[in-house]
Amino acid sequence: MNEPDVRSTEIPGLLVVSSSLQETPDGWFTENWHEAKLESAGGPSFNPVQHNVTHVQHRGVTRGFHAEPWDRYVSVLSGRAFGAWVDLREGEGYGRVATQELSPGTSVFVPRGVGNAHQVLEDGTTFSYLLSEHWTPEARERTKTANLFDPALEIPWPIPQGDSVLSERDLAAPYLSLPKAKSAGLGSMFRRSAGPTKRGYERGAGPYRVLFVCTANICRSAYADVVARASRARGIEFASAGTHALVGEPIDPPMGGLTAGRGEAQSHRAQQLDRDLVEGADLILTMAPEHRRYILDEWPQASTKTFVIGHAAREIQSLPEGSRLDDVTEYLWRHRSTGQRDSVADPYRRGQAAAITAAQAIDTHLESIIPALQTLVDRRG
Repeated sequence: MNEPDVRSTEIPGLLVVSSSLQETPDGWFTENWHEAKLESAGGPSFNPVQHNVTHVQHRGVTRGFHAEPWDRYVSVLSGRAFGAWVDLREGEGYGRVATQELSPGTSVFVPRGVGNAHQVLEDGTTFSYLLSEHWTPEARERTKTANLFDPALEIPWPIPQGDSVLSERDLAAPYLSLPKAKSAGLGSMFRRSAGPTKRGYERGAGPYRVLFVCTANICRSAYADVVARASRARGIEFASAGTHALVGEPIDPPMGGLTAGRGEAQSHRAQQLDRDLVEGADLILTMAPEHRRYILDEWPQASTKTFVIGHAAREIQSLPEGSRLDDVTEYLWRHRSTGQRDSVADPYRRGQAAAITAAQAIDTHLESIIPALQTLVDRRG
């Protein structure tokens, strides 16, 4: 076999490794990882302890940027992908970007602290990851992230965002150099005049305001908003927003179709989560923990009224007899916990079955939350 070729990039320590493919009667063969040859060619000093393989069925799947606390050696075993990396380490190189098309025979060594991302260009693409450390849930919590479509990074993704298959986690990732997104001038609910933000719920007080939050505000939070409004709950207002909203877009058709006969889905338009919405809400229900973390990072003062929807549904049923509306968030805060079914799975571009699963989970949660709140509203009157 020929010696591998090792090429440096704009990001210090990020190396592109090219190895020759040798044709065989059955197909091809390559030395994808050969420690001695790579070190001789100027490659990394790298001692992998774990080998992960990921197979992606569909073109357009786009994931990243994830800077995990270990070195990794990324290869494509079959198919083709576009790789992108951003330096998230503190120092002069912070924010530098490198890109490379990946296919069999081309690998990339990614040092810890550098965000890794890819976009699948062919159906049936298989990735290989050699890791310098064992994966653990605790290590995952230390992962730094950056938004795939941060315009400041200028990543030339071959497949545009609108045609990509994305995860809620990645859509919620922060932008490196831009201020938080603003809404595009749409009117928002829950606007308050200047003055104290805390209020009591004595007779004659205003409506109790519930805000649903997900990423783009076109699937889960939009569905929850439409269905909750259709409940005609007395003395309760509902609204929804996204941490990275597709501002002005309607509800995604698979989710919108599931609201038939239970609300006016056609009137929904996505809006960006902002300070006014957060401060104006009395209870904020997120669709997943990452949305709650986003809110707590941006507005720490909202921590005691922001909860994952499944957690709120579980605990609100156990409110002590004689509780008032004022007591709801305090009780949820004192009984913080995590359940396997607290989150609503992301249905975006995952087909009708995923949409049905998400809608059923939201329906179940709302069946606990809305009647409990309604009882407390009626009690104050």
